[in-house]
Amino acid sequence: MATTQPSSQLIAATKGIAIAASFITTGSLLTNSTSVVPIILHSGSADDSSAAQTAAQQFALAYRAGKKTLPPAEILSTLAFGFLAYHSNQNARSPSTWKLYAGAAAAMFSVIPYTLVLMEQATLKLVQLADAPPHHADSQPSLTHKPQNGLLSVPGQSAVERPAMTPAEEFEPFDDSPFSAEEYEKAKVQKMLKQWNARNTVRIAGPLVAGVLGLWAALAE
Repeated sequence: MATTQPSSQLIAATKGIAIAASFITTGSLLTNSTSVVPIILHSGSADDSSAAQTAAQQFALAYRAGKKTLPPAEILSTLAFGFLAYHSNQNARSPSTWKLYAGAAAAMFSVIPYTLVLMEQATLKLVQLADAPPHHADSQPSLTHKPQNGLLSVPGQSAVERPAMTPAEEFEPFDDSPFSAEEYEKAKVQKMLKQWNARNTVRIAGPLVAGVLGLWAALAE
């Protein structure tokens, strides 16, 4: 019984979708690292009591906007490259073509576990801070740990828990007076944003490699 082969138009469309999605993802991640996060870092360094939370809110807006498009694009590109690898393995004239598509699929898929393992924790903390109630002035700032839940109690904290920004030792001043809530969160948010941005820059390699390998395979056929 003869098997039905995908049409040449379907294969061409799949190539275009896979390659376009990988390069669109690359561009979006690159924009985050070179423009979005640096702007947020600049605004978060302002001499303002709400600077840290404002920076977190800006990050949350960018994150939620990207979440609507980037994960679907990554999954779509991974599946498309996987399909092309399978089809190419069955029909390609060049035996190396399917390996290029398979490599592209693997490179694109690698973005997902990388994001979940190395970036999700900082992302969630920043988003939680963005949604937390604002600080209220405290005349005697102090920092205390709550061992039962691992959260950090900060001055002026409302009844609703603010996200954990630990460990405090990273930002302990050299004199005997502790940071105020605003100073502490500002320092911690700046550090988390810089760390997130560095890891996002590395993450760009996944879709970039996927796009290059996919384009190479398409031109080689």
